[in-house]
Amino acid sequence: MFARALRLLPPLLLLAAGLAWTTPHSASAQNETPAALTLLSSSMWTGPGRPLQLGLRLENTTDAPLENLSLTLSVETPTLSRTEYDQAMRSTQPRISVVSFPHPIPGAIAPGATRRVEITQPLTGLTETALYPVRVDLFSSLAPMGTLRTPMVYLAAPPKLPLLLSVTWVLWEPLQLGPDGVLGPGPITADIAPGGRIEQTLEAIRDGPSRADVAISPVFVDELKTMAGGYRTTSTIGGKVTVVRPGTGGAADASRVLGELRSLAHEPGIELTALPFADPSIPALIHGGLAPELGPMVLRGAQEISGAVGADPRATVARPPFSEVDTQTIGRLARTGARTILLDPGVAPPPPDLTFSPPPVAPLAGSPHPVTAVAPDLLLAADMATWASEDPPVLAAQLVVGELAAVYLETPGTPHRGVSVLFPERTPESGRFLQAFASLVVRAPWLRPATATTLVADVRPVHSPVRVRSRVVHAFPPEYAAKFGATRDSLTQFESAVLNADALDAQLRTNLLYSIGGAAVRDVPTGERFMSAVTSTVTHVLGQVHPPSGPPVTLTERRGVIPFTVANDSVYAVRVVVRLVSESQLTFPHGDRRTITIPPHASQFLSFSVQTKTTGRFPVSVQMFTPAGHQIAESRMIVRSTAYNLVALVVTLGAALFLLAWWGRRFLPRRTS
Repeated sequence: MFARALRLLPPLLLLAAGLAWTTPHSASAQNETPAALTLLSSSMWTGPGRPLQLGLRLENTTDAPLENLSLTLSVETPTLSRTEYDQAMRSTQPRISVVSFPHPIPGAIAPGATRRVEITQPLTGLTETALYPVRVDLFSSLAPMGTLRTPMVYLAAPPKLPLLLSVTWVLWEPLQLGPDGVLGPGPITADIAPGGRIEQTLEAIRDGPSRADVAISPVFVDELKTMAGGYRTTSTIGGKVTVVRPGTGGAADASRVLGELRSLAHEPGIELTALPFADPSIPALIHGGLAPELGPMVLRGAQEISGAVGADPRATVARPPFSEVDTQTIGRLARTGARTILLDPGVAPPPPDLTFSPPPVAPLAGSPHPVTAVAPDLLLAADMATWASEDPPVLAAQLVVGELAAVYLETPGTPHRGVSVLFPERTPESGRFLQAFASLVVRAPWLRPATATTLVADVRPVHSPVRVRSRVVHAFPPEYAAKFGATRDSLTQFESAVLNADALDAQLRTNLLYSIGGAAVRDVPTGERFMSAVTSTVTHVLGQVHPPSGPPVTLTERRGVIPFTVANDSVYAVRVVVRLVSESQLTFPHGDRRTITIPPHASQFLSFSVQTKTTGRFPVSVQMFTPAGHQIAESRMIVRSTAYNLVALVVTLGAALFLLAWWGRRFLPRRTS
């Protein structure tokens, strides 16, 4: 196993990058041969009374016709381990044959032409349940022209305890919606079209195991909903915006895919999982000071999927986007209620020194609650990626299902055993491979389909909790959390003040979450554009509420009112707090503030009771706040008071009378002596 692990290192690095690659030779061993042999169909297993059936395409790659043709079908000695199976499928050297069968082919194959050949071969000479390599050699006038290898499982009796098989399909698309709701350049239009990646994957899920896990990205669903209702899109050249109307083009494809998702979600054996909204990098949230946002993103993701497909995702199962995790991620997911985590191969390390294949479940450390990872087989995933990139889809799928048989045959009839396969967000496998794989595993009697929760319940781990291998790929800049906090606060102010703006509020909430999603952490300017869209919209709407302006207000008495009008030029009703502020010349017997609601495109008349302390001219500030306390506008009014102060009037009159009396004494007769 150690030598095989070393061989796997380069393929695993490419598998993590989501790429396909080639190696010097393939399982079909077509090395510069005069003819190419392609497997079109095969009976995955045989047994008593069940012959081997092969469908082959023969292609003459030479400039001369191939004549006097014959095929030799050889069943070679069975493989006894996964390592031996892998070597047998990759080897160009023949093994010892158990039985061989010649098959003459009438006629000739012209240069560049192809011929389809069907073989039905009873296998009466076999009696042992085993995994056999099958070798097909093409001869022309007894000269070897080409070779093909494929596995075959012979079952002497029906399996009593099949191997549990958990298959997880992740349906994902990159974020292509902009903050303005315009669909930017990206692959979704081609992916959801007939024959596209998503359409082929959905077909594989429909044709595949009756029990399986489907993890759906809310970003993908959000894009589908936007497209289905008719959408605007920009071209890759020139950035021209075009409109796609409902029922046409990509809008029709989106509606169809949404319908397929709804149908799939109601299949009794399908277990739905929702990715957190915006497909965030959970470690990036945690290390960027944004960990409290994970809970709302998980909740929003489940709501999006439930609303789109009409079925609730399983709240106890989580799929970290792109399997980006660390130990803190496990604890945070557990806080949201997750108890089963769907991970990529190799993220949950298997126990050392295992004789046979590792179990497909692993208890995880880092959480106060029991959390179990569904851990796909690392060697199987690497072989799958290699074969799918080297060989035709049917043969590649045959090789993968053959390796699943090798896992079963390690300890056949042993209870509580299973294996897991996961096709991630950027799976390197083609849609045709996925379809071929799905159709084969449902016909393999040594496999019993199971959901992830069933796998966790039935398969026993063989070791204590392990720490995940950290996969922290991206990070937010240090100041990003503060920018996000300011943007979130502005949205809070908006929601406290603006009424009946549910659609706009939902879009702003969506943009806010996209600003810390996976697309944002991979490209920070993208996240900043989403934040800017939120703050600019809030500023625009609240900026349309105007305080009063006009001529001075004159008070002729000590008690009076200050009348004025505030205006709302927006299309939404707005609730604001109006406050009057004076220095010391005015008091407000009935309070200096009032909460009012201004209808859209309307004005609101207000009057405040005041009491003056003196005469003169003095300023009064009119301030307007959201109910959450953010000031949105301010203006100044001039108040002129002509009212007399009573005390001052008494003093003035008294002084005047005193002076008058004093002056009047000169006219009084004086006493003479």
